[in-house]
Amino acid sequence: MGLGGLDHNGSACVVRGSYLDVFLEAERVTRAKNQALDSPEVVEALVKELNVQHCDIDCIAIADRTWFNRSRVWLLPYLQAYFPKARVSVHHHHVCHAASAFYTSGLERAVFVTMDGKGDGLASMGGLASHTDGIRPSVAVPSAHSIGRLWWAASEFAGMSGHHSAGKTMALSASGEARYLAEMLQHVRFMPDGAFRFIPPSKYPDCFRRVPELVSWMERLTGVDRADVGPRHAAHMDIAATVQGLTEAVVTHTVSALVNANQERNVCLAGGVALNGLANQRLIREDLVGRLFIPPYTDDRGLSIGAAALVAARLHTPIFAPEAGMTAFLGPPKVWASELNPEFPVSYSGVEAIQQAAEVLRSGGVVAWFEGRDEAGPRALGHRSLLASPTRIEIRERLNDTIKQREAWRPFGCSLLKESVGDWFDCYSDSPYMLRIAQVHPNKRNQIPAVIHADGTSRLHTVTITRDSRLHALLSHLVTLDHPPILLNTSLNGRGEPIVHTPSETFDFAKRAGLDAVMIEDTLFTREALA
Repeated sequence: MGLGGLDHNGSACVVRGSYLDVFLEAERVTRAKNQALDSPEVVEALVKELNVQHCDIDCIAIADRTWFNRSRVWLLPYLQAYFPKARVSVHHHHVCHAASAFYTSGLERAVFVTMDGKGDGLASMGGLASHTDGIRPSVAVPSAHSIGRLWWAASEFAGMSGHHSAGKTMALSASGEARYLAEMLQHVRFMPDGAFRFIPPSKYPDCFRRVPELVSWMERLTGVDRADVGPRHAAHMDIAATVQGLTEAVVTHTVSALVNANQERNVCLAGGVALNGLANQRLIREDLVGRLFIPPYTDDRGLSIGAAALVAARLHTPIFAPEAGMTAFLGPPKVWASELNPEFPVSYSGVEAIQQAAEVLRSGGVVAWFEGRDEAGPRALGHRSLLASPTRIEIRERLNDTIKQREAWRPFGCSLLKESVGDWFDCYSDSPYMLRIAQVHPNKRNQIPAVIHADGTSRLHTVTITRDSRLHALLSHLVTLDHPPILLNTSLNGRGEPIVHTPSETFDFAKRAGLDAVMIEDTLFTREALA
């Protein structure tokens, strides 16, 4: 069993032999967003939901040595009492990130790069991984030189508090210009081996170590005060665009150096910075990599998988991705019964459910789409999704204002048939986990305005019949109705909430948000009979 996310985004997984059997994030159980493994009650609730028995576990692997030793002193005696026969080991944060990507990639050998805020004294690590020699770091960047901390400061400067706002700030960058990139790059030292260091300005000697000083530096650069609540000035957007540009410069430098040094073009990325779809796409667009693998759980919620994978490899039973490829659908394998709900009393099943769902979507409705096992990671991939037609710009306003209750400038990603991706995007390869952001072809943008961001891009999720037959069937049926092979896809949750875990949570949200229909497995529920 693997455990990770001791300070935020807690999770647990179970590996049986060479198979990643089940994975779940703590927030799905406690219903507290970004829930850490910060108490015995949280760990117990998570283990119970995974249906793990005491006698099932031979080894327990834990990520994050620093948090384990300093702040989670209760965890070892708790685990020893709960799993008396299990051997417990604790592993380095960034090595776990690397393992979470490499050992589930299906690759025999790959360069790896990890980047995030900080973990066990580092902000980044890079090197070479193989099934022969394991994870071999050659580059380490101390936590004082953190890209993640820079995003945190840019978020604070734009009036969006907390390091979990980085995703919003990245979206904000599309509305700005990287006016301060040249000056910021003067404070970055790029090293030949792929490492980097931030050199603080003389007036702010601790600038890159502390978020408040970084924010003060941004105020001096722009001549504009930090926002109180949300961005209010072009400078807030320009700093976001500048940090985006700097991130891409650092990521491409580190990856290129390690690819060249190791003569290896297969690359695995992990850590919170690997959620940056623009940087990921740039690596592919500029042909800096061969195969690029980024797992769906690339941020700290994937640390449990990395820790378990390290132990499995040492026991000579490394996790191997199945022939069909790594799946994101790793939640508990439960049979979810279709529930009767007074708010949605009419039901359709089978093929008719797909047909009626398509009609709801074509007419401008929003559908909650719930299927099977939970997705791993922060992106909705068709198992816990809100779906809508991208052909109507007003649907974006309804989703942001009423349903998701979030900032009007925030964009939505999309799901589309994999075989159609090149027809719509400047992208000709797979994007199964919605971790790439690509330009939509200019002549197609007016057909799908609800998923076009300010810079003409969209975050894309490619759908195949093998990975998700039901969503593939819906998209394919829409094509027969002269609808684009694309749907707006966003996570099935409200503001400040985790993604739903159960059908009852789905119906509860659908009622509160005023959704038009709910799909639970192969049954569509509607408020009234459809024509």
